[in-house]
Amino acid sequence: MKAYPIITGAAAFAIAFGLLAPTAARATDGITAVYSRASDDYVRATLSDGSFLSEAYAFGKGGYYGACIRDATIDNLSFMDVAHAIAGPLATRNYLPSRDPNSTRLLIMVYWGATDGSMDLSSLNIAKGGRWRGNGAGPYAGIYAGGQWGPASLVWGPSSTQAQMTDARNAALLGYSDELAQQGTRARRERGDLIEEIEFSRYFVVLMAYDFQLMWKHNQHKLLWEARFSVREQGNDFAMALPAMAQYASEYFGKDSHGLLRTRVPDGRIYMGDPTVIDYLVASDK
Repeated sequence: MKAYPIITGAAAFAIAFGLLAPTAARATDGITAVYSRASDDYVRATLSDGSFLSEAYAFGKGGYYGACIRDATIDNLSFMDVAHAIAGPLATRNYLPSRDPNSTRLLIMVYWGATDGSMDLSSLNIAKGGRWRGNGAGPYAGIYAGGQWGPASLVWGPSSTQAQMTDARNAALLGYSDELAQQGTRARRERGDLIEEIEFSRYFVVLMAYDFQLMWKHNQHKLLWEARFSVREQGNDFAMALPAMAQYASEYFGKDSHGLLRTRVPDGRIYMGDPTVIDYLVASDK
């Protein structure tokens, strides 16, 4: 039997739980975007008062995807720092950390980072590289399209420029692809605003919730829901903005947002403190 601090496979996983506490954090500056989808197979049970029955989860370290420009507000954060900020908002939706693999329903893989916007890369005159520090397929896979979990449809053609391909890649990561593919007068008017948002660096978090039991017992990867949320890098400090982003996005954890949602998180201060519990689930290498 071994205790694992982070997830590297079906048998290794970590738990973290954060509670509200009197440490203030600045709200985000700019448009916060959220995109979420849920599988048709994923249905949450409800109690008599209409609230959701609690579901047990374990966090998995998907990895950090850094932009080409160094940024201490995100580069210096650990997986546990990010997990702590997300655990509280998850709890508001009755997702609770588990210490028992037999009762754990979800494995929530956590990816975070900052995109390299095409305009940022143009000004730096460098090719997109990024500093991916994770494992698995990464956060670019998984958008629900055409009834199957698979890569997002990109809206630029094969003759696209490098800048357009960078925009397409960011659109897939941030959940903008479906919205950009929409047709009609209103869609064309909004398209410019959407492209402008992804042309510049954005902080992001991607949560991908898998069926833990299938993964643990049968090594089968079944994605039940995903949530992608982001805010522009300029004018924000990732560590300070993350709790507000996660709290706003939590409304859509485990369900379909029915497209990309964009709003300014209200000005003010939220309160997210140090976690009261950090624990590791012990599992065999089975």
